[in-house]
Amino acid sequence: MKILLLGAAGFTGRAAAVELARRNDVGELILVDYDIRDAKRLAKALSPKCRWAMADVGKPLELSRLLEGIDAVASAVGPRAEYERTILNSCAAEEISAATIGEG
Repeated sequence: MKILLLGAAGFTGRAAAVELARRNDVGELILVDYDIRDAKRLAKALSPKCRWAMADVGKPLELSRLLEGIDAVASAVGPRAEYERTILNSCAAEEISAATIGEG
Protein backbone atom coordinates (compact mmCIF):
# COMPACT_ATOMS: atom_id res chain seq x y z
CA MET A 1 0.00 0.00 0.00
CA LYS A 2 1.19 3.52 -0.84
CA ILE A 3 0.41 6.03 1.93
CA LEU A 4 0.65 9.82 1.86
CA LEU A 5 1.18 11.33 5.33
CA LEU A 6 0.45 15.05 5.49
CA GLY A 7 1.95 17.12 8.30
CA ALA A 8 4.63 14.50 8.81
CA ALA A 9 7.18 16.76 10.53
CA GLY A 10 4.91 17.78 13.41
CA PHE A 11 4.50 16.01 16.73
CA THR A 12 1.52 13.85 15.74
CA GLY A 13 2.81 13.36 12.20
CA ARG A 14 6.16 12.00 13.42
CA ALA A 15 4.44 9.48 15.68
CA ALA A 16 2.24 8.36 12.79
CA ALA A 17 5.26 8.15 10.46
CA VAL A 18 7.14 5.89 12.88
CA GLU A 19 4.16 3.54 13.16
CA LEU A 20 3.39 3.48 9.43
CA ALA A 21 7.05 2.88 8.52
CA ARG A 22 7.05 -0.25 10.72
CA ARG A 23 4.04 -1.81 9.04
CA ASN A 24 4.63 -4.59 6.53
CA ASP A 25 1.51 -3.68 4.54
CA VAL A 26 2.90 -0.20 3.80
CA GLY A 27 5.13 -0.51 0.75
CA GLU A 28 5.79 3.20 0.30
CA LEU A 29 5.32 6.08 2.72
CA ILE A 30 5.47 9.64 1.43
CA LEU A 31 6.10 12.19 4.17
CA VAL A 32 4.69 15.60 3.27
CA ASP A 33 5.29 18.83 5.16
CA TYR A 34 5.97 22.50 4.48
CA ASP A 35 9.12 22.11 6.61
CA ILE A 36 11.08 20.21 3.99
CA ARG A 37 14.26 19.86 6.05
CA ASP A 38 12.48 17.98 8.81
CA ALA A 39 10.54 15.84 6.34
CA LYS A 40 13.79 14.87 4.56
CA ARG A 41 15.53 14.00 7.84
CA LEU A 42 12.58 11.95 9.02
CA ALA A 43 12.32 10.00 5.75
CA LYS A 44 16.04 9.23 5.83
CA ALA A 45 15.97 8.15 9.48
CA LEU A 46 12.92 5.90 9.28
CA SER A 47 13.11 3.50 6.37
CA PRO A 48 14.17 3.06 2.75
CA LYS A 49 10.48 2.84 1.87
CA CYS A 50 10.01 6.48 2.98
CA ARG A 51 10.39 9.47 0.74
CA TRP A 52 9.53 13.12 1.23
CA ALA A 53 7.62 15.83 -0.56
CA MET A 54 6.83 19.47 0.10
CA ALA A 55 3.37 20.91 -0.43
CA ASP A 56 0.98 23.59 0.70
CA VAL A 57 -2.00 21.38 1.49
CA GLY A 58 -4.27 24.41 1.42
CA LYS A 59 -3.81 24.56 -2.35
CA PRO A 60 -5.89 21.89 -4.12
CA LEU A 61 -3.63 21.78 -7.21
CA GLU A 62 -0.53 21.05 -5.13
CA LEU A 63 -2.40 18.40 -3.20
CA SER A 64 -3.90 16.72 -6.26
CA ARG A 65 -0.42 16.41 -7.80
CA LEU A 66 0.64 14.33 -4.78
CA LEU A 67 -2.43 12.08 -4.84
CA GLU A 68 -1.54 10.31 -8.08
CA GLY A 69 -1.06 6.59 -7.38
CA ILE A 70 -1.83 6.92 -3.66
CA ASP A 71 -3.91 4.27 -1.88
CA ALA A 72 -4.65 6.19 1.33
CA VAL A 73 -3.99 9.54 2.98
CA ALA A 74 -3.44 10.29 6.66
CA SER A 75 -3.48 13.95 7.66
CA ALA A 76 -1.80 15.26 10.79
CA VAL A 77 -1.92 18.82 9.49
CA GLY A 78 -3.68 20.15 12.55
CA PRO A 79 -6.88 21.78 13.64
CA ARG A 80 -7.38 24.13 10.70
CA ALA A 81 -10.80 23.38 9.24
CA GLU A 82 -10.04 24.91 5.84
CA TYR A 83 -7.09 22.52 5.37
CA GLU A 84 -9.17 19.54 6.43
CA ARG A 85 -11.91 20.45 3.95
CA THR A 86 -9.40 20.82 1.11
CA ILE A 87 -7.68 17.54 1.96
CA LEU A 88 -10.87 15.50 2.38
CA ASN A 89 -12.53 17.00 -0.72
CA SER A 90 -9.42 16.35 -2.84
CA CYS A 91 -9.22 12.75 -1.64
CA ALA A 92 -12.94 12.19 -2.25
CA ALA A 93 -12.61 13.54 -5.80
CA GLU A 94 -9.86 10.97 -6.47
CA GLU A 95 -11.72 8.19 -4.58
CA ILE A 96 -8.86 7.82 -2.09
CA SER A 97 -9.45 6.80 1.53
CA ALA A 98 -8.47 9.55 3.95
CA ALA A 99 -8.35 10.08 7.69
CA THR A 100 -7.42 13.00 9.87
CA ILE A 101 -5.41 12.28 13.01
CA GLY A 102 -4.71 14.42 16.03
CA GLU A 103 -6.84 17.39 17.00
CA GLY A 104 -8.07 18.17 13.48
